Order: sequence, then structure tokens, then C-alpha cells
Amino acid sequence: MAQSGSSHDRALFLRQLNGAALYPGTSRRKLSRLLWRAGELRILEAEEAVHRALKSPQPDVVYAASWAAGRCRFHGLLPLLDEVQRDPTLKEHVRLMAGEAWRMLLSARDLERLQEVLVSGLDPFYRDLLREPKRFPRNFVALVQREPRAKHAFILWRLYQINDHAMRAALLETLRICPLRPPFFRFFKRIFKIAYFRGDSAVFGLTAYRIEVEEAQKVSDWGWVQDGEDVFRVNVQKELEEPDCRIGFTRKTKAFLRRAIWRYMNRLAAYDAEGYTAFATEYLRHFREEDAKPVRRYRWKDGVADEEREVVLDQYAPYYALNHIIHGRGERYRVESARLSWRCRDPYRPGDPKPEGREDAFPTHWDQHPERCLALLTGARALPIHQFAIAVLRAYPEVLAELDEATMVHLLESPFAETRSFAFSLICDDSDTWLSRSRIVQVLMRAPDPEKRAFALASLQRNPELFTDAVNSWAGWLSHENETIRREGLANFKEWHLPMTQSAELGRRLSVRLASSFDPARSRDILEAFDYLLAEGFPCLEGWEAHVLLMLAEDEQDAVRALVARVLREGELEPLRFEMDFWPTLLDMEDDEIVLAGLLLVQKLPSTMAGVIAGRVLNLLGRDPERFAPVLLPLMAVITERDPRFADRWACMIAREFLPPAKYTEVQFGFLVQLMMGPLTFGLRAVEPLTVWRLLQSKQRDEAQRLGEFLLREFSPSKVWRDKDLVKLCNHPLAGVRAHAMGWVRQRFGLGDGDQVVWFGLLASKHEDTRAAFEHVLDERRRAGKLGPDVLAALLERKRSEVSRYGMRVLREMVHDSARWHQLADLVRLPFAKARAHALQALANQIDHHPELLPNLKPVLEALLQSTGSQLARREFFNRLGALCEGHAERGPTLFRLLTRLEVPVSAMAGNDVVRLLWTLQNADPALDAHPDRVASAP
Repeated sequence: MAQSGSSHDRALFLRQLNGAALYPGTSRRKLSRLLWRAGELRILEAEEAVHRALKSPQPDVVYAASWAAGRCRFHGLLPLLDEVQRDPTLKEHVRLMAGEAWRMLLSARDLERLQEVLVSGLDPFYRDLLREPKRFPRNFVALVQREPRAKHAFILWRLYQINDHAMRAALLETLRICPLRPPFFRFFKRIFKIAYFRGDSAVFGLTAYRIEVEEAQKVSDWGWVQDGEDVFRVNVQKELEEPDCRIGFTRKTKAFLRRAIWRYMNRLAAYDAEGYTAFATEYLRHFREEDAKPVRRYRWKDGVADEEREVVLDQYAPYYALNHIIHGRGERYRVESARLSWRCRDPYRPGDPKPEGREDAFPTHWDQHPERCLALLTGARALPIHQFAIAVLRAYPEVLAELDEATMVHLLESPFAETRSFAFSLICDDSDTWLSRSRIVQVLMRAPDPEKRAFALASLQRNPELFTDAVNSWAGWLSHENETIRREGLANFKEWHLPMTQSAELGRRLSVRLASSFDPARSRDILEAFDYLLAEGFPCLEGWEAHVLLMLAEDEQDAVRALVARVLREGELEPLRFEMDFWPTLLDMEDDEIVLAGLLLVQKLPSTMAGVIAGRVLNLLGRDPERFAPVLLPLMAVITERDPRFADRWACMIAREFLPPAKYTEVQFGFLVQLMMGPLTFGLRAVEPLTVWRLLQSKQRDEAQRLGEFLLREFSPSKVWRDKDLVKLCNHPLAGVRAHAMGWVRQRFGLGDGDQVVWFGLLASKHEDTRAAFEHVLDERRRAGKLGPDVLAALLERKRSEVSRYGMRVLREMVHDSARWHQLADLVRLPFAKARAHALQALANQIDHHPELLPNLKPVLEALLQSTGSQLARREFFNRLGALCEGHAERGPTLFRLLTRLEVPVSAMAGNDVVRLLWTLQNADPALDAHPDRVASAP
């Protein structure tokens, strides 16, 4: 590094430094300042003084000596620096500077080992975060905001200590987005200072820019802290000592650091032009238009001159170092010693013409390195910085002659007219070279300035071969944000003879711009360009991207959606080129024309891909079956022919989801039935019974019931239907359904499966054929002797007259046949009071007409005496028997003998009923007294 100052000044400085080091307190200049200056100037003769200062008991002297040892590369002081950084009695910032100086003096191999140790010392959690350098910054910032702990934020400093190539990008991005608040700010400030020590212009420029533009915390003298919208109160002294301190980047701290930024660069400029321009470039290149503030005006009363003065602050006035760099020697702006914001110097006001000549603080430094101004033009996005860079570059045509194409394109696309004009002037000065490059012509064709567009078009007409690479330029011109430029481009385009081979590419590029347009007027002009291409027969609808088609399909303009439908129909697209998620989204569109065109493409898909979107195809049935019928019928026929499994799937989905809603018209619903009975017939075997039941129970349309009958007859097994469901099917309005269901009933009832009682509702059916068929089933079982007493009891218990009427008929037949009275005994034993009463009444009537059958009554009497819950029926029956015996001499003794010969155990209540009947018989026939032992032996 260059040594500054004359030999006399150098000798004088060394004499002062050595004297202050040997005899502390004797020099008028502080030893720490002398050491700091020696480090800045890299005075190699100061090694002995630095060595002596590192042993000083004063912390500020040790701090400055460490700075000088690292900056001057005094390798002999490496062990002493190691002792200083390990000394626990020294303050943290002193040990930190000694450690940085020690690190700077390490060899490349030792430094690599140190980096490995630092990386291995990281927690596994942080190492996992660093495995994805691109995602690390945001994940890390989110982690610290979620858990605001200093140990997390310390990793920011550790990354800068490691500082290898793999982690540097993550470090810079983290420094760019991390908030300047605790716990980040402590380590952010440390990195800012160490970046200047290391000569790291990239990190210094980024951190200096953040310090300039970020809003600081406002801390009042009473401890009130205003941080954006948050306001809280703290004890400042105690808060600063807390490990989780909530204040850091205060206004006072920001003011100090802003002055330090320029102080560092100003001192650097005194001895290192290259370092100054590097630091200034990295600092300036981060500024953007968003950093500009509104122009401020206010009046100030000058008490000395006794007059009012107007104070005007320009847009970039708040940025202290920026104005020093680009306006430090100018006459337009000034800054007072106690302030940081620059003010307009009278009589200049914002908007006045810029004076001739340069205003930067160190013009000779930029003259030595004018190429750095190109980095400002391509990196910065602030007009004053561009003006400064252009002013420097105008004096160096040899630098401008080496501009590459990418840089020139960047200048032509600049948001600032002055920069674009500067680039255009360079092109005009060497038009033969620049206009031979198609990319330059493309950029000029879509420039916002008419002069540049006309210049490019004239060049294109002179060199038609440039059009091979100018399709993107035409697309940009035809879809420009400025309506005047678009209309001008369309007028020129219609006069230009477009090669057929370029029309498809132009169509694709225009489609992308149409999809990204939110301006109806812009969309209209792009559509006009498409209309012209299509009218002239240009194939411009081929090869459109899937995401572009989907975006345009959702556009609010009918003309745009119509264009998409036309592309799908006529664009000769390759369906296999689209991802699978494209098709469901396309078929869910609200525009029917787009969906119809998309269905035509679905036919070209293989069966495996078509099956994935089967559900979306069926959704169209719920929208408008009649409209989609001409396309859906052949589509489903083709797909089911390729793979019959889709017939099963689609049939189930259609029957479950769409049959039979009431919203369809007769024609639409007729189409659904036609579809089910047509291409999807083979799939009907997979339809669920519940769906068939819904169809059969439909009251909206006869077609649904007929379809349900078809499904029931052809594809529905009887085992999936419950007994009560079969009863309902037997009562269905359609005769075919009733007949088919009765066949299942005959089979199931004949086997005696399930709860047979549920079938008796068929005897009360309103359909005569159902009643007759079921009575026939019952008669067959009765003749075969398979109609048990439980069935008869269930018949007699039913409330419906039709059912009980049939039960009474069966009961009468049983009563008339005394050989079957044992079945009556079984009926009496069942807990059915109504059936028992009917049976006993019929039996009593039969005995009244045929008294000779009285001896056959024994099993019934035994069952009646043993049955629980039959007291009332038993007493009524016994009373009836007693009444039947009155006046008939032959009946009483027969019944008396029958009762006295019963051999079953009975309850006391039942025994009393028997005794009562016996006494009744004895009173009616006194002759029975001849056998008192019989009465005594009664149970």
C-alpha cells in the first residue's frame, strides 16, 4: 500500500509515536491516536512502538496497537496478540480487536484450519440450517424473531469469522434482511467495524447502507422508547446491561455510525485511492429510488442576521456519506457541522439545472478508477448516483469503448432518461458496431423514447437478417406498457413482412405478455396483433405453455377466453407435454367453450392419464349435460374401450353424484340415462345398492326409476339388500321392480333366513300382484308345514286388517284340524296376547260346534297353564268352557276328567283357576260329587 506524506513528515510522526510509547504522557498527541494513524497509513517502521504498546495497561492503547499490528501485518507480534485476546481482564472490544489482528496474521493454511474448527464448533442445529445457504437467511431471521436470544444472533458474527466462499452469500443476504434491532444489532455493528478493519468493501458498503436508510429507535430522556408503532418505557442504564436488551439502534447510535461511515472513507481517501473508490462504490450501489424522501421546505429565523431564511432539503439530503461522496466539493449543497442532513445552498433549488463540472469530494481518485462508475450505473437505482457516474465516465472514452453488450443493455433499460440518453449517445457514436448486435436493436425497439425506436426500426430495415433474433423485440413492442408505443409498434408490424417460421415463436411470447397483463387496453392491443396474425394466415397458436393457457382461461375478458378456446382447438398442441395438474384445472374452468376444447384434447391422452381426470370429466355432467353431450359420449366411449375399468369407476361416480338431482331438465337427465345405458353399461355392475335405491325412490323423473330397475335386474345381487328394503322394493310403483323383488323374497323367505316378520307388510301392499304373490308364498309354506306358530302369531299381532285377516284364515284352518292343535299349544305359549286371544276364541267356537273334540284339548290346556302372562286369557277361556258345559250332561264329565288328569306343574294362580273351573263343573253336575277324591287330587 502506498505510503503517504513526505519523508520529513514521516520522520516527525515516527518521533512522536516512539516518544509517546517510551514516555507515556509526554506527547501532545494521544498514543492511541498515533497508533491508529500508524495502522491506517500502514507505517512499517512502527513495529517496535506497537510491540511496546501491546503491553500497556491502558485498554484504549492496547486496542489501537492491535489495530495497527493487524493493518501493518506485523507477523512477529502474533504470539503477543494471542495473549491479548485470551486475557480475561481486558474488555471485550479490546480482545475482539486483538483476535481479529491475530486472525489477519495467520498463514493461509492456519486460517483454513481455524475455519474448520469454527464450523465444527457450531451446534448441529445451525449446521443443518447452513446446509441450504439460499434458504438460510430467511430461516435464520425467522428463528431469531421467534426466539429472540443472543445465542442465535451470535451465529451472524460467527459466519463472518468463518467467512468462506460457501457461507459468504448467506452472510450478505442475512445482513441485507435482518432487522437492526436487538439481538441482531450488537453483532451487526461489530461486523460493520471489522469490515473496515479487514478492508471488506462489500460487507462495509452493505452495512453502511443499512445504517443510513433504516429507521432508528427514538429514546427520550425520560426513558420512553418509540420503535415504529411500539412505545414502551425502560431504565436506559439498566436496560443496556440486560442480556435481552430491547434497545440498541437508537438515534444517537445511528448519528454516530453515520458520521463514522464518512470518517472511515475520508481517512481512507487520504492515502488509498483504490480502497476509497471500492468502499464508496459498494456503499452507493445499494441505493434505490425508494430511498428518496419528499422535498422538505421550512423557514428558519437567523437571530444574528435578524432575517428569515428558507431551508430546502432535496430528496437524498438525509444521507450524510452519500452527499459527501458525490457533492462534497459542489456549490449546490452544504452541510453544517452539527447536522447530518445536507441542505440546498442558495440560490439553488430542486429542479434547477445542474451546473457544469463535477462535484465529488475526491475527483482524482475516481479518475484513477473510472471503471468503478460502470458498477454504479448497473447496480445503483438512484438518479444522483447515475448523474455522478455519467459525469465521470464522459471524460474516459477508452473505458466506454470496452463496454460489453450486457452492460449496454442494462444502461438502455435504465429507469432514468439521462442514463438511457447517455447510452444512446454511445450507440450513435459507434453505430456500426452496436447496431450489428441484434439484442441492442431489440432493446431500442421497445425503448420509451420515439427517437430510439425509429432509430432501431431504420436499422432493422437496413439489415433484415437481424429479425432472426428480434422476435422478442417485436413482442415487447407490441405489448409495451405505454399505449402510444404499442400502437406505433402494431402499425410498423403490419408493414413488416414477418417470416412464417417466426410467427409461432412470436405467438408464444405474446401469449406470455398477455397472461401477465392487468391492463384491459394492453390486452386489447395484444389481441389485435393476434387477430392480424390469424387473418394473414400465420401459425401463431402453437406451442403455448400450460401455465399461460390456464392464466388466460381465467381472464375476465371474453375475447381473451375465446382466444384460449381457439388455441386449444386449432393450436396443434401436444397433450403429453402438459403436466397432470393442468387437466383438472382446465376442466374446472367456468367458460364452456374452453372446457369443450379441452375435452377434445383429453381424447388424445393415454388411458392412464385420462383416468386421473375422470372425476373432472364427470363434473361437467353437473354443469350442463346437454351442452357437453356431443363431446362426452365419444370421449367416454374411447376411454372405456381402452380400459374397461373406467366404466366401473365412472358409472359409480355418475350414479352417486349426479343421479337424480332435481335441477336437471328432462333433456339433460335423459342424456345422463343415455350415457349410463350406453358407454358405461359395463360399469353398472359396480354401482352401490344405495345409489340404486336412490334411483328407485326418485320422485322427479320416470327415467331414474327405469334406470334403477335396469340396475336392479341386471347388476344388483340380492344378498346386498336388507329384508325391509326388499319389502319396499316389492311395493315399488314399477311392476318390473315388484316382480324382481318378489323373486328375491320368495327365495329368501323360503329359506327361512332373517326376521320373517318384516315380510308381512307385503300382505297390506296397495299392489294386488304383490299381495297375491306373497300370499302364494305363505300358502306354499303352510302346505309344506313350514309356517310355524311364531309366524302365525306375528300375523295375528299385525294391526293392518289385511295381514290379520290372512292370519285369521290360517288360524281357522288350524283349529278345524284337531291333529294340529299341538301347534295351537305352541302358539299359546308365545308371549303374544292378541294372537293367544284369537286362538283361544277360535278354539272355543270349534268345541262349541264339535264337542266331540273336547278330549283333544289337553295340550292346549297344559300350554295355557304353563304360559306366563296369560292369566286373563286363561280365565276367560275357562269361563267359556264352563258356559259350554252348562246344559250338556256329556260335556261336563269329559272336561272334568281332562282337568283332573293334567300332569304338568303349574303356578298357584293357575291352580286356583283350575279349581274354580272344577267347582263350576261340579255345581252344574252334582253327580260329580261321587268322586270327591278326584277333586281333592286336582293340582
